[in-house]
Amino acid sequence: MFYRNLLAMETEEMIRAQPMDAVVLLGGCDKTVPAQLMAAASANVPAVVCVTGAMRTGTWRGERVGACTDCRRYYAGFREGRIGEEELRQVQQQLCSTPGTCMVMGSASTIACVAETVGLMLPGGASPTSGSADRLRNAVATGRRAALLAREPITPDRILTREAFENALSVLIALGARPTRSSI
Repeated sequence: MFYRNLLAMETEEMIRAQPMDAVVLLGGCDKTVPAQLMAAASANVPAVVCVTGAMRTGTWRGERVGACTDCRRYYAGFREGRIGEEELRQVQQQLCSTPGTCMVMGSASTIACVAETVGLMLPGGASPTSGSADRLRNAVATGRRAALLAREPITPDRILTREAFENALSVLIALGARPTRSSI
């Protein structure tokens, strides 16, 4: 939380220091996006969040693999001597086969859903994978929305209402999300 709070303050200062009528906040992980949301709320300049999106899964020896669980499983296999260094290197290349955040429904994907639900991200912006055509279209639409917000400003204080947060809590419950020690 310490680094997230520092990032929030730094982002807020960057927003305030520049003569911007609206901003696009580009982030991805479970630390940058909350920091950017906090900064947008504090700076109260029209803002739209655009997340990088999750990476795509890879394939190793015919098995679909991805970060987090598979990473831990294969590294445990390496430590136990079931796979060698070369095999570990090969699987590592497939665990993170594209740019983006972890491809599991973890904290990065969850906070993206929250940003969309509270109204600081375009509808449908939380789910496209990194590098996909849908992600690129969302990024272009986000920039266009920021340009519109510069002309007809809608500030975060008008978006981040009690109802928006109650809706976000409902979405978190529907997703099965739960707070972790690092998010509290």
